[in-house]
Amino acid sequence: MQDNPKQFPGFPPEMKKNFWMFPRLLDSYMHLLNGSETRVLLFILRRTWGFQKNSDTMSIEQIANGGGKIGTGTGLSYRQVVTSLHKLEDKGFITIRKRKGWTSEYTLVLQQVQAGGEKSGSTPLNEVQALSNEQNASTIDSKAIEKKIEKMYTLYSNIIRSGQRLTREAKENIKARFNEYWPEELVCALKNVRENEYWKGIAETQTVAWFFSSEERVAQFLALGPYEWSKNSES
Repeated sequence: MQDNPKQFPGFPPEMKKNFWMFPRLLDSYMHLLNGSETRVLLFILRRTWGFQKNSDTMSIEQIANGGGKIGTGTGLSYRQVVTSLHKLEDKGFITIRKRKGWTSEYTLVLQQVQAGGEKSGSTPLNEVQALSNEQNASTIDSKAIEKKIEKMYTLYSNIIRSGQRLTREAKENIKARFNEYWPEELVCALKNVRENEYWKGIAETQTVAWFFSSEERVAQFLALGPYEWSKNSES
């Protein structure tokens, strides 16, 4: 078989040893996903449930283009993969834990079974196991988010304009953008504005809150170029 076949050759005539377990529950929730999200979720499922585990570590490159024993990937662009991953996390299918560089750990969200056998709200397996050892998890998470916001504010000051106040609105806007973009993407948006005379002039007269005010605004800045977030590892 070719490495990148242009036409599907057909399913194997024998089902034995030519399949992996697919969660039947998804039949009732596929309508929540668009095409890109479905492809990314199937890729993750194959590398988790397909190998009798609930999480796996992989890179954006692997999800997009595959490689080696993991096939040819989803065929999506880096941007589509990142957007789909964030949407899958927002919709409760997976959780994402950032690792080194462009690699993250993706964990399936499992239903938590209570003492009487009842299923309660969804909780990632690794988080369920860690609950007894992390009494101050919410405080830790809060501090981590604050540090990320402070770091992004420092980058904004270095790249766009220093002396701007980090208001409550600015903090909320930056926090919201972290739910939609990787930090590397936000840095590239900052650099793209700096290199564009028109937008640089506007940004220098506006506030930090204005720059991070919406997903659409950041997407507009990312589209300016010349910096491409997928090739830039600075955060």
